[in-house]
Parts: sequence; C-alpha cells; structure tokens
Amino acid sequence: MARGRMLNNKISASRQVDDLPNDTCRLLATWLIAHLDVNGVFYGEAIMVKSLVFPRRADVTLEDTEAYLRAMEDVGLIQRFERDGERWLWWPNFTEN
Repeated sequence: MARGRMLNNKISASRQVDDLPNDTCRLLATWLIAHLDVNGVFYGEAIMVKSLVFPRRADVTLEDTEAYLRAMEDVGLIQRFERDGERWLWWPNFTEN
C-alpha cells in the first residue's frame, strides 16, 4: 500500500464528493486516497477501512463506515469487487488524477 498521495485540488469542486451525505463521509473519501495502491485499489471491507483509515475515530462505527462506502459507491467514487475471497474497492478515476 502507498505511504501517501498528493491530493489533486479538483476534489474541492467534485460533484461526487459534494453529493456524499456528510463531512465525515467526505473526510473518509479524501483520507482514503492516501491508502490506495498505484492502481487505485484498497481493502473494501468496512472493518479494514475503519481500522486503517480511521484508527482513532471511536465515534465512527463499522456500520457508519459501511454506509459511507455504500454512499461513495452510489455517487460513483468507488467500485467494490471480490477477488480470491477478499473484498476490495477501486477508485476508477484515480490514475487520471
């Protein structure tokens, strides 16, 4: 996994990000970018996302994290898929940005 990523300033004007349900979901979307691999892929299970992206956010539950991931899917920011029994997520426009 990546050690970090530069965040493109276009994210501020993104309709997809704006359409997310709340600022915690937007925070997850932006912090998730730092964890994506070179292909824009990261763990897709809420427990992994919560533990790696929000390790100190006791106020964010696994249920919240799953709902945020679903919201990100609904607006087209991410797509989730399974491979070899593991659930993954993919940020389709990652390599372009």
